[in-house]
Amino acid sequence: MSNKNRFVVAFFAVGVGLLSAQQVWAQNLLQNAGWIGISTMTPGSELHVNGRIRMSQSSNFGEFFTGSSGGVMGFHMGSRTNMPVGIYTNGSAPQLLLMPTGRVGIGTTSPAATLHVAGDVQVDGNIAAKYQDVAEWVPAAAKLAPGTVVVLGGAKPNEVMASDRAYDTRVAGVVSEKPGLILGEGGDNQVKVAHMGRVKVKVDATYGAVKIGDLLVTSATPGYAMRSQPVSIGSATIHQPGTLVGKALESLESGQGEVLVLLTLQ
Repeated sequence: MSNKNRFVVAFFAVGVGLLSAQQVWAQNLLQNAGWIGISTMTPGSELHVNGRIRMSQSSNFGEFFTGSSGGVMGFHMGSRTNMPVGIYTNGSAPQLLLMPTGRVGIGTTSPAATLHVAGDVQVDGNIAAKYQDVAEWVPAAAKLAPGTVVVLGGAKPNEVMASDRAYDTRVAGVVSEKPGLILGEGGDNQVKVAHMGRVKVKVDATYGAVKIGDLLVTSATPGYAMRSQPVSIGSATIHQPGTLVGKALESLESGQGEVLVLLTLQ
């Protein structure tokens, strides 16, 4: 007799009083309390399945099961065909997609990042980012390496290029390798320009040794910053306004290198 038929017979027997609930077939149990156990004699809830649950259509199927690994209890769902798992609420496209690679797409069927949301996101708490700068996608006249100091003045509006003169008031920021937060939409001939936060900056100390706390400006070395030299106006000593890149958080005694800088464009 098949498992299905045994289950039906067991329920019929209970219904007509031939068997008590505790005498139902050992693999499929209906308790007096109304709880159902499949492959267990001691169900711990209204429906308790000791094993996997499979749903199939044609040759495709999905499975649900629990398991633990490394001290973590997990709820697993998916298929043995290594297909994405989608959650549908309406329409023919999934609103939530879990890829075999671990990527999650919300509102998109082709997530391009670990979490890809095609739409608005509201956060009622804090966003924690590993890196400490805020950057924007900006058109660039040429490919620029991370740490390059950039200024406005390309052939097109809103375009940046590597700085190439000292105390340039057109300074716009620094190319960031991995921003903590990036704004805008990337594309060809664009770079990530940081304008606030902490970021590594190319610095040329041949114009003067850089100490922690020194203010930095553009230099004549393309794409490099240098230490700002204050000027005296009457009895006041000031740094030239509109030229500052940021404040050095590391020192560089000589030569060229990269220094962590707190960006304070002004």
